[in-house]
Amino acid sequence: MKRKILIMTILATVFLATNPLAFAKPEVFECVSISLEQNFTDKDTEIVLFAKGNDEGLKTLNVFDPKGKAIFQLKAEKRVLGTREFSMESPEPGLQEVLQAYPKGEYTFKGQTVSGLQLESIAILSHKIPTPSAILSPRDSALNVNPDEDLKIKWSPVKGSVRYLFQIEREKPEPKLMFQGETMPPSTSFTLSKGWLEAGSKYQVAIAVVNADGNNTWVEQAFSTAQ
Repeated sequence: MKRKILIMTILATVFLATNPLAFAKPEVFECVSISLEQNFTDKDTEIVLFAKGNDEGLKTLNVFDPKGKAIFQLKAEKRVLGTREFSMESPEPGLQEVLQAYPKGEYTFKGQTVSGLQLESIAILSHKIPTPSAILSPRDSALNVNPDEDLKIKWSPVKGSVRYLFQIEREKPEPKLMFQGETMPPSTSFTLSKGWLEAGSKYQVAIAVVNADGNNTWVEQAFSTAQ
């Protein structure tokens, strides 16, 4: 018995000597988040996960829900540098299906870098969904918008918003082009300088309301430019 204990002690000592990070207290991720993204126009919702490690790449990444159930697992292939930053979007069913699949509460992110450093952080998912805004200008399905003039995009203010996101995407002709940015309340407009829009093209403008929990609600509508 003493011999067996001695061998086990030696093996444990060798393991700790060759794996000094194995039982070290985990460090925190540079950033982790989990949020709800709702498209109010299309009536769909998704979960968005984000994790950013330190300067080293991640060899593994695991995310656990408030009950300890693994909801996401990532393992890098051998002999690669790992993944430093990762973003994942779920499928987009209806809101209630997403809320049922992802309960509100603390989600634990656990990772290991390629050198063996352990990382662990907590992100909180809220089920508070922002009220959608309404796009005031340009009007929905507007035709013959002048591409040789500045275009002012305006939307209605939403109580509780901490910032607004905006996107303009050319859908036709191909290839698609996108302009995006963000602004803080009380601002509810931005101006797209002349020269960006092209004649005879179809565009989509989208505005998102972001609340303090990081959840966001988008609205979209289309417009076309004159030939």
